[in-house]
Amino acid sequence: MLKIQKIIIVNFFLIGLLALAYNSVNAADLIGAPVDPFDPDPEKCGLAGYTPTIEHANQLKAALGNSIQPHNGSTFSKLAFAYLKGCGKIKQDFDEAKYWMEFAVKQKDPLATINLAWMIQNGIGFEADKKKSEILYLSIINGDFQPSTIKKAKISLAALTGDNSTVIKSVQKEINIAVSLIGAPIDPFEPNPEKCGLAGYTPTIEHANQLKAALGNSIQPHNGSTFSKLAFAYLKGCGKIKQDFDEAKFWMEFATKQQDAIATFNLGWMYQNGIVVQKNLNKAKELYNLAEKSSPKLATLASVNLGNSPITKDESRIIDVNAGTMPTKTLTTSKTSVPLKVSIKPSKIDQDGKFTIDVQSSNKLVSLKINGRDEGESPAGTRNIVRAVSVGISKFKIELLDEFGQTAQQEISVTREITVVVETLPSLNPSAIKVSKPRDAIALIIGIENYKNAPKAEFAESDASQFYDYARKALGVPDNRIKLLQGTNAGKLDILKQLKTWMAAQVNAGKTDIYVFYSGHGLASADGKTSYILPYDADTTLLDESSIRLNDFIASLESNKPKSVSLFMDSCYSGQGKNGATLLASARPLSINATKPLLSANVTILTSAAGDQIAISAPEMKHGLFSYFLMRGMEGAADTNRDGNISMQELHQYVSLNVAREATLRGKQQTPTLQGAEDLILVGK
Repeated sequence: MLKIQKIIIVNFFLIGLLALAYNSVNAADLIGAPVDPFDPDPEKCGLAGYTPTIEHANQLKAALGNSIQPHNGSTFSKLAFAYLKGCGKIKQDFDEAKYWMEFAVKQKDPLATINLAWMIQNGIGFEADKKKSEILYLSIINGDFQPSTIKKAKISLAALTGDNSTVIKSVQKEINIAVSLIGAPIDPFEPNPEKCGLAGYTPTIEHANQLKAALGNSIQPHNGSTFSKLAFAYLKGCGKIKQDFDEAKFWMEFATKQQDAIATFNLGWMYQNGIVVQKNLNKAKELYNLAEKSSPKLATLASVNLGNSPITKDESRIIDVNAGTMPTKTLTTSKTSVPLKVSIKPSKIDQDGKFTIDVQSSNKLVSLKINGRDEGESPAGTRNIVRAVSVGISKFKIELLDEFGQTAQQEISVTREITVVVETLPSLNPSAIKVSKPRDAIALIIGIENYKNAPKAEFAESDASQFYDYARKALGVPDNRIKLLQGTNAGKLDILKQLKTWMAAQVNAGKTDIYVFYSGHGLASADGKTSYILPYDADTTLLDESSIRLNDFIASLESNKPKSVSLFMDSCYSGQGKNGATLLASARPLSINATKPLLSANVTILTSAAGDQIAISAPEMKHGLFSYFLMRGMEGAADTNRDGNISMQELHQYVSLNVAREATLRGKQQTPTLQGAEDLILVGK
């Protein structure tokens, strides 16, 4: 316990010394010094402007991950420095300084990056690591930042490496050395260049901002002259505008789009000299030629410019734009080329035809065009561009130009299909059935899905299993008088055995109602005169020997002299199964139209489809379409007159209407048919 207390005391003592050392002007044990983001007035930290407070720090912490955007990096950097120095209304706290410094670095704040490197090199809040500090300094030195910021990073790196004099000289050299430019731009304020700042149109930053706000709304081609003058003002630094090459490029490009000849010429001059663009003599010539077409008198000036010394690819020079008419300004225009890596992918198209083109680039893009339309500059990373397309195929050509002059292009095609919304059918609900009173009745339910020698009959066994409850509740059949045959238990002998033995023992002559539900394959003979029920083990090459004739099946039911026979047949006799699979070896008999069987007065058959149609299934419901609406009707939906009874005619009308409609929505035709006693009451009180 004593040892732990001793360590804690020593640690607090070291932290106290570190705080004193940092606040001391002559601190000998620290290397270099952090950068004050409150420049040019360091006292602002505690007196004016932004005053860091613990309350503000806590508010920012609460907001992290919600609304904090990259442009807040400067605020985080200042807050971090306040904790590092102990100023404003904040006490010195290295842990908090580390927290905010790291977050500001994530927001790409360059001053925070320099200060984080300084903390790491001195072991403040981190384990001292000179190599990591050097990497952070170099990320600023080699990055696209203000010269003053890069200079601070170079000075800090010099302090780290001990080569302070060399770096200082290098910075001075970069500031002072300049070379002459090739050619000269055209002054759009001629014949009186002094008008730029004295008379006529006087460019101002306020006017520039007003124009930017209006871009895309009311800007017309005849405004090109104004843009050209504004661009030149930024290029030269005149009127009430300070020299700014990035702004000059922006307005020069926009004036060129407005077909202003002088702006087009001057943009060519910028490409010729590599001023904030990659040097590109071919691009310069292209722009000069374009300017000449609009104004032939520019041809002489273009030839003068192009007649000077040639431009070599990747030429590196420090430019002083004090050539002829321009004030002193230095600019580094070349960078080490980094290979351009690109990924372009379209997103899914939504219901309104909108989608995004996701463009991912390893480098900063100075131009991103989609079908010829320039979307402007893009930083390295991913950019999502929204587009809307009409129904059909739409093609897009994407052209990219990066900061090093490298190009890439890709064509993509997107297809917008017509959205077909299929109404979702509600699930079957046997519990909704109003239970019929028990009656003298029996039910034989047969469902065969996976045949031994024939294609699958989709959802046939699911239909049969579900119908069990409808036979019991809607038709009033006692549980012990329902026989369910499925799959391998529904072979030819299994079915015949139930007809000949079980059913014979159950039927009371003239009193018992027989209900049969069959879901599976049906097939007609080659001449269409005979219809067959296909048991599990049926072989279509020996149809008569392995299957059961429908007429024989009905005759067996009638032989027991029941009160009535009602058959519900979810099968068809077209030669195709529910999924369209062919049941015969030859494709020719697919349109076999079976002859309807001759029925006795007490026999009624409700079949799923006409003889030449396919009985289809509803995959989303996992039922045959006919079986689904048959059972839905028995739940009460078929009781159209609301008298509490459902007749065979009412059930047929309900099933036929809904099956035909749903089949049409699926691009098919299916019409259930009824033979026999239409007034037979199936479901009732």
